[in-house]
Amino acid sequence: MKKQSFNQNWYVYTGIANPFGAIFGADPLQNSKKVTLPYDAMIYEKTDKDEPNGTTSGFYPSKTYTFTKFFEAPKSWNNKQIMLEFEGVMSKAKVYLNNNLIATNDYGYSQFYVNLTPHLKYGEENTLQVTAINTNNSSRWYSGSGIYRNVNLWLGNDISLLPEGTHITTPDITKDEASVIIDSQLNNVAQNSNKLKIITNIIDKDKQIVASEEQIATIPAQSTITAHFRFNLDNPTLWSPDNPNLYHCQIVLKQTGLKIDQVEIPFGIRKLQLDAKHGLRINGKVTNLRGACIHHDNGIIGAATLADAEEFRCQKLKDAGFNAIRSSHHPMSKEMLEACDKIGMLVMDEISDMWNTPKHENDFSFEFSESWPKHVSKMIAKDFNHPSVVLYSLGNEIPEIGQESGRVQLRKLAEAIHRQDPTRFTTAALNGMVALIGAGNDALTPVKEAFMSSFANVQKTLNEDDSTKDKDQLNGVMGDITDEQRDAINISEVEDSQLAEAEDNIDAIGYNYMPARYSHHHKSHPNSVMFGSESYAREIPRLWHDVETLPYVIGDFTWTGYDYLGEAGIGAYHYDTDSDMGMWPDRLAYCGDIDLTGYRRPVSYLREIAYGLRTKPYITVSRVDKEGHPVVLNHWKYEDVIRSWTFPGYEGTNAHVQVLSAGKTVELLLNDKSLGKKETGLHTNYAAVFTIPYEPGTLKAVSYNENDEVIGTDELITISPASKIKISTNKKDLTTSDNDLLLLEIELTDRNGNLNMWSKADITVEVEGAGSLMGLGSADPQAQRSYQDDTCPTYDGRILAAIRPDNQAGTIKVSIKAPNLDTVVMNIPVKNKD
Repeated sequence: MKKQSFNQNWYVYTGIANPFGAIFGADPLQNSKKVTLPYDAMIYEKTDKDEPNGTTSGFYPSKTYTFTKFFEAPKSWNNKQIMLEFEGVMSKAKVYLNNNLIATNDYGYSQFYVNLTPHLKYGEENTLQVTAINTNNSSRWYSGSGIYRNVNLWLGNDISLLPEGTHITTPDITKDEASVIIDSQLNNVAQNSNKLKIITNIIDKDKQIVASEEQIATIPAQSTITAHFRFNLDNPTLWSPDNPNLYHCQIVLKQTGLKIDQVEIPFGIRKLQLDAKHGLRINGKVTNLRGACIHHDNGIIGAATLADAEEFRCQKLKDAGFNAIRSSHHPMSKEMLEACDKIGMLVMDEISDMWNTPKHENDFSFEFSESWPKHVSKMIAKDFNHPSVVLYSLGNEIPEIGQESGRVQLRKLAEAIHRQDPTRFTTAALNGMVALIGAGNDALTPVKEAFMSSFANVQKTLNEDDSTKDKDQLNGVMGDITDEQRDAINISEVEDSQLAEAEDNIDAIGYNYMPARYSHHHKSHPNSVMFGSESYAREIPRLWHDVETLPYVIGDFTWTGYDYLGEAGIGAYHYDTDSDMGMWPDRLAYCGDIDLTGYRRPVSYLREIAYGLRTKPYITVSRVDKEGHPVVLNHWKYEDVIRSWTFPGYEGTNAHVQVLSAGKTVELLLNDKSLGKKETGLHTNYAAVFTIPYEPGTLKAVSYNENDEVIGTDELITISPASKIKISTNKKDLTTSDNDLLLLEIELTDRNGNLNMWSKADITVEVEGAGSLMGLGSADPQAQRSYQDDTCPTYDGRILAAIRPDNQAGTIKVSIKAPNLDTVVMNIPVKNKD
């Protein structure tokens, strides 16, 4: 079947469609807005201090929206196969065609297909309506609302290849050859059987056919068959994170010499192995997962899932040293999977944040017991041909995981995944605190006695059944409990008992904040493979040491790799208050290695050093203007340090200079005067802190190895006031594709192009011509302006703008203005999509 975009010319309005509108003469599109999909309606709403979702959604409201599209169905469509694919509608959907209900979907992260043919009017205008139902407390994070992923129209003749109906595997790989098995489903809706020719080609990165086979097949009337092909490729170029080589499988159907269908599917040739002796191997090479957890939103454009936005995030993560992404806590978008295949990022795809026990009152738990099999199948169908996918997660921090119902459910999920995709591995993200639910007071008594008040808070949080909102207090406990208390709880006998069956029934055990279980569990289960499925960023030196020294520990995923909307304030710094969690007007979690504008925060460089990818030191400095102002930290908050030595007006105020270094010692110099040496290394978390009075000039760090040899230097200079606007872009031109997006990283700099994090300016972005401003914002977790305003104040000297083409060829003129600075004008060509 041929895929076409169906994203154009939709109308959206708040609420459910009024079926009586036509009868009483009301305009059904009154107060509607014309939009192009993907589109997140929630990001256009105003935040509100009294919003019931609170920090969960960043104070954005959850609402129901109706999307309407009018389209003509040509007479030539008659007797064809016609389907719509919705890649994502948040969080529940009802689809109507010409006032007939034709489909529903109960999970906002799963794609679903709709057969249009029963109610189409050929040669006439048709009305398609989609009601996207999203209610308060449907999610623990910013969910977005509406049709936030692509809608695709699939057109096929009476015999067609089915979307997601081709499975490609590479079971046997040696140095010199590889076997490729291709199974494709063909559907015949005709009243008679048909005979046809199936041609399958394998095309390499140079667009050359490297293998080709033909088959003759007879398809009975109104039936589906599977065509099976096996190829042997000589000297294949394998896919890996370091070399993400992709082939294309081209399948052509011919009948009486005429081509009736064609599809091309990218895939990679790679071999996965997993065991406790070697860990994870890809093509025979041990590969540790340098992992980042991410949520699904794209910051300033909300949950709207555009290919360029997903690729932007993916590339930023790869550039920062990550080689793996965990989709937390939902099935990943097709666009992000394609970016991971292309860039070389491994994927842990996760089915859900909950099973049958709710975490929020309107979440997916109500539907889970009946619908989980179809959503597991949808996730696997979506992922199957993507070489980036290596792990399927059965769930995240499941409350019933330590109880009988949870143990039974986990086994069912694991069996279903192994049956439908035996080429990959299963995992689940286990949380020790959550797993203690249902253990009983007698079992918990030794733990309670040992850890008294801290554990009393844990138990209170877990046993509050009158409101699912109280479960969110677990973040507070997890953020404050000491490392020693947490580790002792996680290796206790009651924890062993609660986790035993879950650990036994997954291929790789994912531990959320439970590194103490690595060696503990290995003693009794030497064949188990483990990894950190979620961890505190500040712990990466300790955690990565475990990965490098314990072969059965295959990696670690930090919370979180990229900042996100919702779960607001868990990583933000609230000075002069006693709050260590979210509060109004927080919108962002603010705990990402990379902030909302794509800028790497200092903890990202700590991670790069811990990974062994960086020997050069990295200088960071506390915010000197905040000296003397108290702030409460938690485990998700790294030190509030920035890469700046520019604090005008604060001369003589203490500055806490933190130098991150892979060396044995590091020396700090200010204006060529040595301030001494300090030890660095694993035992110091690769950091040395010098407290000195702020004095403008040049700050220099020199890193030395164990032989006192220089292995790297770094410098910070005092920057003059901002005099220029500097622009970096993700691409130079655009096409009329619905998924194209120009992202502008906008910085205030001195005349030499150095970022000035102290300077502030209100920057206006004006867009004319063949495009429009889709989003504009900063990394400020408490930013007050809408991301749809055309003016935004800088935060740490930066903002990010998103420009979307208006589906017409031409030129987009972008003018970036700030008071007392020269205007920057960019002319961006927009070409017709091929």
